[in-house]
Amino acid sequence: WLFPPLLYNKYRAIAIDMPGFGSSPGTRLGSRSELNNVKGGPLDIACAVLDALGVQKANVVGYDWGAGIALSMGLLRKNRVLKVIPFHPSYSPPKGENLGAMSMNVLVLWVKEDQFHNLTKWRKHFEALPSAKRELEVYSIGSRWKPGMSLGGDKRLGPQLQRRILAFLAGEASQEAVSGSLEKRLEAKGATTAGKLVVHAQNVVVADALEDAGGVAKALREVEDPTKAAVEQFRQLWSSGKLQALYAERLTGSSASSASLFGALPEMSPEALSDPSILVELGLWSAAPEGWERMKSTCRYGVDRRVLVRGKVGTKPADANFMSLTESGSDRTTSKAVLKGKKDKDTWLVDITAADGGTKSMEVSKAEVLRLNQRHKLLASGKHLQLEDGLKCDYSSPLTRAKLCEIALALSPVVKDLDFNTADGGQAMQLKAVEVIRKCLDIITFQKGLDRGRSPAMCDDVAKLACHGQGHCHTVSSTMAAFLNPFCQVLGIDMKYRGGYSWGGVNMGEPADDTVTVADSPERHQWLELTLRPSLESYVCDLWVADAVGNDALRWHITEAYQNRLYPNGSFNIGQQICPEESSDVDL
Repeated sequence: WLFPPLLYNKYRAIAIDMPGFGSSPGTRLGSRSELNNVKGGPLDIACAVLDALGVQKANVVGYDWGAGIALSMGLLRKNRVLKVIPFHPSYSPPKGENLGAMSMNVLVLWVKEDQFHNLTKWRKHFEALPSAKRELEVYSIGSRWKPGMSLGGDKRLGPQLQRRILAFLAGEASQEAVSGSLEKRLEAKGATTAGKLVVHAQNVVVADALEDAGGVAKALREVEDPTKAAVEQFRQLWSSGKLQALYAERLTGSSASSASLFGALPEMSPEALSDPSILVELGLWSAAPEGWERMKSTCRYGVDRRVLVRGKVGTKPADANFMSLTESGSDRTTSKAVLKGKKDKDTWLVDITAADGGTKSMEVSKAEVLRLNQRHKLLASGKHLQLEDGLKCDYSSPLTRAKLCEIALALSPVVKDLDFNTADGGQAMQLKAVEVIRKCLDIITFQKGLDRGRSPAMCDDVAKLACHGQGHCHTVSSTMAAFLNPFCQVLGIDMKYRGGYSWGGVNMGEPADDTVTVADSPERHQWLELTLRPSLESYVCDLWVADAVGNDALRWHITEAYQNRLYPNGSFNIGQQICPEESSDVDL
């Protein structure tokens, strides 16, 4: 919407697609204000574009994130900037940027109805600009404002914005330039071949030819990726053992040493890590797992897979028929079931261990098998994962990014040896990866006594808990779930968040009390259940028990765990849902 009036008023207009946007390749940059001036970041890219096009100085116009970049350019690249026009700036002055030091004129534009940009909150930054250099223009469009609308494209507001911008750029624009047509054709006096004086109307505006366009494009592509640069700097801190000091600084409420670095690290949500090659490209992994594409296409439900189903089973752990089918049993969830085929598309066949030592065939609805065995999708609210006890995880937060990068670096040597084509389907390395992730989480349980120097259970940020925290089974399971979750797809792990009954204390192998009868409620314990692909073997990952007896509880096969220590009630205890079925999931 701004191009036509600029071009027709003889300005040269340059629009930049930042990395990962529009037609520009590369990883998207972080949009926080303190990242504008990182090496290879927005300011470096903007100046590289100007250099490539042979432009020494330019007026800088930006909207939202771009408006913040424009302000940073005015402060930190003042030799490249004529005037600054920030429209709805998303900007808070980071360390080293003082708006009071702005030396060029600034026109701030605002539409007061826009609910995503609060002028009241930003006015203090406007007033920090030198009074002789600042101008503020506030517009009102009333009920016409809609989320996502193009403000510049609005038939009434657009021309007002165009005229105000052109007037500001021109200093003292003529009344004709401000109030007349902003998109009139350029005109030039000339003469016909017969010598008659005429005025030529230029209907098409053509930019000057760019010499060595290929070389310019190549030079722009070679601007250092700030995300990769941040990863390399982070790797050096991790290798030298200096990372913990930065975490400790964050936990005390300061971010002076880590703000720009942590914020520049890649966001690693489950959606972002859809393929292991992404981690290789970022420099976090040296290689992707062998056979990953093949593993991804294998089924989740095949003949002889052990699954959870409901049935009338023995409910006393001390009895020989515990979790086996028996006429005197109660309706409970048992893991003593194996898939054997399907009767039709909606009904599957399973064999369940019977009290007499044999097996009994049962028909179970497909929907019920999926409900009890399909991988879980954790509940999200806005940008936060919602976990147990009010715990939250924000994958875009700097501290979460840092902890996930630490985990990714620690996983690299394990993943290098992970081969889904081996006889065990990569199980050994998958379980090793789970141990590595647990080791990266500096969180302990209350079994070791209260440590008042750690983030306590009432802290609601799992990133802080993962850096130096303490909690009960809900807390440690939620923290592990949040940090394992992004890596599940690339490691071939289907994660389920389980809750249920427990007995025998916290130590594995303790005899069950003869009076214990497992029930669906009350829920006494929480843990994770992990099904590995392509082997389809399932394991319990119980950080609470592991804190007492060691890492065996992080790779506890369900045939042992659900017989001797835990009963999964199959409930969706933290608002999680099952993931949708994929086309390759079933092979019965």
